[in-house]
Amino acid sequence: MLLSSINRLNFPFCTVVFYCSTQSLQFLIFSPNLPNLIPASINIGFVLNVSMLKKYSYFLLLIFFLFAESCKDTKKISSCMGYVEMPKMFKDYFLFQDSSYWVYKDSISGDIDSIYLQEMRKEDLWPYKVVGTKDCPCYESYYYNLYSYNQGTQRVKLQSYFSKTPIDLTKENFVYNITLANSNKMEDRFVTIGYDSISPETPVFGGYIDKLDSFKANGNSFGETLRLHYPSINPNDWVREIYYTRNIGITKYRDNYNHVWEIVKYKVKQ
Repeated sequence: MLLSSINRLNFPFCTVVFYCSTQSLQFLIFSPNLPNLIPASINIGFVLNVSMLKKYSYFLLLIFFLFAESCKDTKKISSCMGYVEMPKMFKDYFLFQDSSYWVYKDSISGDIDSIYLQEMRKEDLWPYKVVGTKDCPCYESYYYNLYSYNQGTQRVKLQSYFSKTPIDLTKENFVYNITLANSNKMEDRFVTIGYDSISPETPVFGGYIDKLDSFKANGNSFGETLRLHYPSINPNDWVREIYYTRNIGITKYRDNYNHVWEIVKYKVKQ
């Protein structure tokens, strides 16, 4: 048979070759990646005459597209490629277990308020499910709620820092994220630099962070503490200033009404 033309279509995992003559059309599909259909060493071929082409044209198109679809990469991601643990330093300041609580006194009025932690859960982050990045690890992540009579419910997220730009996915960054009651606004209060230090400023709304070796609240001395303060009211946060002491949690804060609350007692589990 004299062939008038030969055409080739290359797909990532197979090749389709057309042999066209005045009397017939023959096409072959070469692929080692047709699972559950044929052995890898066998190729599929069809020879069709002109009358058959006219009669079965739509059917042939369907067959062709079915085989072309089988040429696509069918590899499915089923698990993480490694696991990134949250830095211990980050956990020491921010991660506490259910039933932890803190009691505070208003330094002006003497009023008492408390914050207690409930519904803590571990829910690791897999960026592949969020942004589709393959061959990436899972990140250790936590969620919990803080309940307060005066401040309402605060939803807290401790997770790896990432965005929808895959290049920003990195194991060296973790974020403390807080969402207020009845609000979808999220405030990233603290972000790590490297694996064991805290950024000197918050990612949004211009909050600044100081690390104190020690400080006093309600006449008591405390050790390593992170102090976050906003120059002006942050509409996404309920504090103007807040102190986190390592292995204790929130030891002092100033709310948006300029009331200063200092810790009276606490009981925490980490």
